[in-house]
Amino acid sequence: MKSPASDISSDLGRNEAGKGVSIRKPATDKRSYRLITLANGIRVLLVSDPNDANPIKSTSDASTPDDGNEAAEGAKKRQRASTSEDSEGPDDGRTRTHSMHSAHSITDEDGDSNSDSSQYSCSSDGHESEEALEEKLAGVALCVGVGSFAEPSSCQGLAHFLEHMVFMGSEKYPDENYFDAFLNKHGGSEDAYTDFDKTVFYFEIDPKRLPRALDVFAQFFIGPLLKKDGVDRELEAVHSEYEISRQKDDVRLDYILIEHACEGHPIKTFSHGSRESLGAPHVLAQLDQFRKSHYAAQNMTLTVMAPDSFENLQSLIEKSFSAVPRSDVPATPEWLGAKMPFESLVGKMIQVTPIKSNHQLHIIFYLSPVLQHYLTKPVAYIDSLVAHEAQGSILAYLKRRGLATSLIAGCDYSSAFDNNEYMMILPITIRLTDRGLNHWQQVTAAVFAFINMLRRSEPSEAFFEETRKIAENSFEFYEVPDTLEYVQLLAANMQVYPAERIIDGGERYFQFDPVLIRKYLDELSPSRCTVVLSSKQLGALPRSEKWYGTQYDIQDISSLLAQWADTPPFSEFKMPEKNRFIAEDFSLLDCSSDAISEVPIKAWEDGKGRLWFKQDCKFKMPKVVCGFHLISPLPSQSLQSAVLFDLYVSMLNFILDEETYLAKLASYEVSLFGETTGLTILLSGFHDKLQLVFELLVDEIAALPASITEELFSIIREQMKSNYYNFFVKARKLNRDVLGTLLRQRHWTAWEKHGIIDSVDCAQLKEFAAQFSQTLFIEGLIQGNIRVKDATDLFRLMPDRLVQRDGEASPRPELHCLQLPKTPVICQLGSLNKNDSNSIIHNYRQIGVATLEDSVLNEFIQRLKDEPVFNELRTKQQLGYVAMCFTTNTLEVLGCCVYIEAQATKFSVMEVNERIETFLDGFKQTLLTMNEEEFGEQVDGLLLIKRRQDLRLEDEFDRHWQEIKRQVYVFDRRQREVQVLSGLTLTQVQEWYQNVWSAGARISVQVAGTGEAEPAWDDQHGGELTPRAITVEGCQVVTSIDEFKKSMATVDTSKSG
Repeated sequence: MKSPASDISSDLGRNEAGKGVSIRKPATDKRSYRLITLANGIRVLLVSDPNDANPIKSTSDASTPDDGNEAAEGAKKRQRASTSEDSEGPDDGRTRTHSMHSAHSITDEDGDSNSDSSQYSCSSDGHESEEALEEKLAGVALCVGVGSFAEPSSCQGLAHFLEHMVFMGSEKYPDENYFDAFLNKHGGSEDAYTDFDKTVFYFEIDPKRLPRALDVFAQFFIGPLLKKDGVDRELEAVHSEYEISRQKDDVRLDYILIEHACEGHPIKTFSHGSRESLGAPHVLAQLDQFRKSHYAAQNMTLTVMAPDSFENLQSLIEKSFSAVPRSDVPATPEWLGAKMPFESLVGKMIQVTPIKSNHQLHIIFYLSPVLQHYLTKPVAYIDSLVAHEAQGSILAYLKRRGLATSLIAGCDYSSAFDNNEYMMILPITIRLTDRGLNHWQQVTAAVFAFINMLRRSEPSEAFFEETRKIAENSFEFYEVPDTLEYVQLLAANMQVYPAERIIDGGERYFQFDPVLIRKYLDELSPSRCTVVLSSKQLGALPRSEKWYGTQYDIQDISSLLAQWADTPPFSEFKMPEKNRFIAEDFSLLDCSSDAISEVPIKAWEDGKGRLWFKQDCKFKMPKVVCGFHLISPLPSQSLQSAVLFDLYVSMLNFILDEETYLAKLASYEVSLFGETTGLTILLSGFHDKLQLVFELLVDEIAALPASITEELFSIIREQMKSNYYNFFVKARKLNRDVLGTLLRQRHWTAWEKHGIIDSVDCAQLKEFAAQFSQTLFIEGLIQGNIRVKDATDLFRLMPDRLVQRDGEASPRPELHCLQLPKTPVICQLGSLNKNDSNSIIHNYRQIGVATLEDSVLNEFIQRLKDEPVFNELRTKQQLGYVAMCFTTNTLEVLGCCVYIEAQATKFSVMEVNERIETFLDGFKQTLLTMNEEEFGEQVDGLLLIKRRQDLRLEDEFDRHWQEIKRQVYVFDRRQREVQVLSGLTLTQVQEWYQNVWSAGARISVQVAGTGEAEPAWDDQHGGELTPRAITVEGCQVVTSIDEFKKSMATVDTSKSG
């Protein structure tokens, strides 16, 4: 019977979409899709994600709080499970995200599974089989089709602020931390982001808990509390987020553009928000009015994905979301049809003083709207040619003349700042060398010469068809990312594309339209252009942007632009050659053999290398993933050898960028990066042309010593020196670097490397490259749609070509973790950017050798602290926008960290340190007084994570690759961890915490920002970073990093595993 609360169509098979429309999905996608519209106007995409687990029981009462039955049920499950045999620093924080550009969210690691252990089979040795680890999370995303464009000029940042506030309790669920705690307990997480045209909220959870989670989530949009005390506290979080963003050069540039937007245009807003822009007494009333006007059902799209039937999912959605109110405010915002806002900047050059030491040239074009042209994608055709890196491209021309090292072209199509209803911003960003900075006009002329080549010739249908084919291959064999990423993408796409194109509208090329391509080529002209030159060498500039304080100046260069517009095409420029790497064979290997292993097997080994192999029979994709670890003791021998190795890797990447560019376009991923143990190479893509890409890669690495020239060396050294500076000038990275060197016997900071790089010459790099090939041992993993013989033949090309020695294997680098002293240690430095108010406090506790059982216990303790750290230190105490805890494994030594990003305008680093330690003291009592029911729920939550399904071939590869990189080879680690976790008792955890965790050595690494809460200090640094000689009772203070390290012994990790 048709539900009165929704309007649905008859079934359309596995691709059903509602209203007679079939959603186009990849051939490999086993999910089913259905569109419904609730009576209040919310458009809903139901995604039935197949799974062997039992469907969600929608008969549970989602309107009442959890009772003790849930915990008792969990205790029974653990009792059944326990009868079986026993067996470094963060890049991001746990945050609400405001997005100027791409909608990146930052969430903690979460997993998924049905927590009923009776559904998981065990092998004869008591370990769970791979089939037992096949559960999926349910995911939900709600997109409100309104963002910062709609906020009033009197309250800038209001849309972003409201995004923060709606999660802080509702009339039905008033506890502002209830939702976060509920998700955390059941293996889930949540986050949100604000863009100019939309606001997106999303979460994931154990499917069995979806009914309750949906009800709590829906109440945020039915009756959010928006309490006064919550407003006051969360305003501090928004301001802290703003302070962090002040160090991002791309955001700083955007606000220079916004400052010069025409008055009254909706883009002329400070969308991040701060105390100043949001601190008015009437902000609470503004929040409520904005919510009632815009958080309306008719503006919302909702995606729900779970291993359940359409009928169950629809019932849950109708029950939870039908009460979301509508609004009388028109769905079409007033800003639609507004004129291009940056007319005052056309024909101008903006000079900018950045935070980083890079020299960058931005050529920014303002184009007609392109959203409606998703079938033809004319601008994507153009920017793919401008951004091309192979022979005949702009970048190849500039690199050969020593003018530039990289070029990026194209807008962020998902960002409303770049791509909206009234215009598109198409930036071309070029990283210049010192020579390129001095000849920026020559670089700009080259860009216009290339554009003129495109304009004077007919658009190439052959190139379009090649691009279409590559996109088609990628789409048909698309491997869905994690649950959170996918549901938020779909919910946002529902705001942009028609029903049948929700999945593929942004991915595929449908029609070649040369007339439209030519129209947009004609718009790449000086009459629609601004040039931006960014470099520290520009010195002090007369203007200062209001919100970020960026120094800049504006000059009229319309006459220069007019000259460049007539620049004839250079003879070096040409259309790209035919791409020989496009795959054509997508056949799958036979998987009927009983000899196919569930874990990697050792396929080959000699004195030069070792190969691990696993044929894929699970994901059934025509792809192969490879990892190669070129192990050498050279990178860790000395500070100089570490710098030479960085130059070696950077030069290799510089050369390979051009040589492998066509392969990367054809959906092959190639990455090379250096580590203390040597060079890591990752290669993945379709099996069809993989050998071609691999041979090219090996040939270029083998030829590198002969490719090193004085001119190329100078360019790479200049770039590497800037990279070192850009690393340590960021407080977060400096903190991580200092902690790394304090824990590792052989580790050198970017500051130390920056100090000696000018003394390294080209002859030394050539000698290093020759020695590197004489000290190599190569260990690899090849996994996917490939047979063992073919994988072995492929792998052996690498040691045969790259290892220039005979005899026994080269010794593995002797790398050891240092044993911290029992007395608590503090290492405090001032930020190396004196204009940065952000402080980093990183409190690390050294647990001991990374045994399997201790690793599980350490992770369990971290999970217990995860939500309280965020709620207490971030939400209640407002110490900083980023507050989190996490575990580490440093050279097989376990650690546990609490990490805070605070502002020196509010707190000193020592005050934050004291609050962290006070929190940990309180947590100890929380653990010691925990009851069995609460303990059981926490065990079940971590079991959900451990039983998480690998969604992609790359996910499974990553797990195996980490075992190989660590050289411990515990390929069934997840099953073993589940066995340990299932047998845990509360008494065991409490005793371990008191005897092991609490006894761990402690160090607090602090990077102090500049602000009134932080005592003034005259930091003086030489070749070595010099910590502050503060006095702290009961603590050992590091005043010399070298001397401190010399005083410490190393940890014996022979029993790790």
